[in-house]
Amino acid sequence: MLRIKTSGTSTKVRTAVEDAGGRLLNVAGDGTFSTFDGPVAAVEAARVVLDMTSELGLAVRAGVHGGEVQSTGPDMSGMTVHVGARIGAMAGPGEILVSQTVRDLVVGSGFSFAPHGKHSLKGVPGTWTLFSPGGTDRTRYTSPRARPALGVIDQAVLSTARRAPQILRRAVEFTSRQHRRPPN
Repeated sequence: MLRIKTSGTSTKVRTAVEDAGGRLLNVAGDGTFSTFDGPVAAVEAARVVLDMTSELGLAVRAGVHGGEVQSTGPDMSGMTVHVGARIGAMAGPGEILVSQTVRDLVVGSGFSFAPHGKHSLKGVPGTWTLFSPGGTDRTRYTSPRARPALGVIDQAVLSTARRAPQILRRAVEFTSRQHRRPPN
């Protein structure tokens, strides 16, 4: 789960999130909420977004936390979502903060983390140890989400598959039926 405070860059954030294998679920005001299959992808997406927006002269902040979420239709809710939002609120401009949960889950990934202290998060019981992700040792780790650059047609197909999978399914069914017809 990734929470990013943005300023009018939600299209670029969506692209970065999707390129990392995540889904941008919500854009509300100047913030976004995204989910990922794993914490490494979330941290990588946050880094890409921060790099991209700093080039535009914007200083966004990001919070990453992992855990169970409740699905309420197209939305996600629950304590994990709330904690992620609060961690994002603790981050300073141009900063990513992650929970200890995330740090523990990415052991062996090549990421390094600097302690950011213990914090009380508004509306969340207890104190939370937060960390700032540092560099990575890419000689030891390559993201499972890393993939070659896609061409325009491949990007269009991927975008369609993510946003309207029923269209892609119908196209595959149609093509499949065409190939099953006996030749005249």
